[in-house]
Amino acid sequence: MRNKKYRIAIVGGSIAGCSAAIALAKNGHDVQIFERSSSKLQDRGAGIVIPTPLFESLKEQQWLDQDTPHTPLSGMSYRVKDASNAEEGRSIWHRPLDAVSMRWGHLFAQLRKRVFEQDYINGIDVLDIKQNDDQSQVLTLSDGSTYLADLVIAADGIHSRTRDLVNGPTKINYSGYVLWRGLLDQTSAPAWQIPTPQNDVLWHPYNGGMAGCYVIPASEHSASTQKHTLNWGIYDKVDIDLLSKLLPDAKSPEASSAHSLNDSAKKHLRNLLNNIPALSANLFRQTSAPFVQAIVDLDAKKLVTSNIVLIGDAAAVLRPHAASGAVKAIDNALSLAQALQSTSSSISDNLQSWQLQESPKLRQQVTLSRTLGDGLVTSAPIWNDMSETEMNQWWQSMLEGKNWYMK
Repeated sequence: MRNKKYRIAIVGGSIAGCSAAIALAKNGHDVQIFERSSSKLQDRGAGIVIPTPLFESLKEQQWLDQDTPHTPLSGMSYRVKDASNAEEGRSIWHRPLDAVSMRWGHLFAQLRKRVFEQDYINGIDVLDIKQNDDQSQVLTLSDGSTYLADLVIAADGIHSRTRDLVNGPTKINYSGYVLWRGLLDQTSAPAWQIPTPQNDVLWHPYNGGMAGCYVIPASEHSASTQKHTLNWGIYDKVDIDLLSKLLPDAKSPEASSAHSLNDSAKKHLRNLLNNIPALSANLFRQTSAPFVQAIVDLDAKKLVTSNIVLIGDAAAVLRPHAASGAVKAIDNALSLAQALQSTSSSISDNLQSWQLQESPKLRQQVTLSRTLGDGLVTSAPIWNDMSETEMNQWWQSMLEGKNWYMK
């Protein structure tokens, strides 16, 4: 039986949506992306990390250009604030790493340019989806028109409205901590001396949180200029009452959106910098527009209903410690495209088979990200008391029985 070709509507045009469009169009399906934002998507995710084998595979499959800006990451260092080395801190652990860092914007741009212009519509919101008797889906669009599809893919992120059609209202749960973030361009910091080798991820754990940084290509990075940006973040335990004071303009502290800092938040961040070695603290202070987001948990119970399927952050939100949000989105798209290649007589059967395959993987990823969050932030050891041997034992114990590409 010849593979069937479907008319597919993709709700959301970020990394997950573009990945799905590329994979499905390659297999001959008719795809249409509806992105609610009327403007070009920007560097909302700052820096991202993906495993080197996946990066190389995406280049081989021509999803990425051969000269896509990236920085190889070969190590991960943990240094605590200590009087013995006030500038750089005292090393308590170093372990190998096989990954690359990228700008969110560079990855998105690479994927976006591989989606045909006529298949990507900006500024159109999907207001409703109704199912016909033949299992096809009718999308009601914000411009007053409708669109008929054999399959709808919800790739509209953490605030997905399409997800509610699959699972009903889904609660977003605050994890108990936030991530303060910043980007510092090499060209904007006269004394730009990074506190870590360019190919290391550097962590400064402290009682109550953990600061970290790594280098990503600058926004205008090229082979000739080789300019870079320091991508940094600080995980910080914040109770819900304090969170409401630090983010008073947020509709919901659990919303996980990026927020600019008010005076109270700026003061709080300045105090946090006293917990880390001077070199990193001084560099972070040079950032002109730091921001903050609440770390949340969201896990859809079902990935499929009728002919609607959830992928990426619409399906689940992983805490950033797992460094696999983009990986999850791309993997969802590839596996879904493969499932729809089946010669099964029913698209619904193909989707149910995909759900049976993907749900356990998703549960494992969610469990891993929460385990890392607990071990690194909410229930962390007394870092200054840890030796390298104890760090190794602690890490292996935490990851026992769990799969992670950075293991």
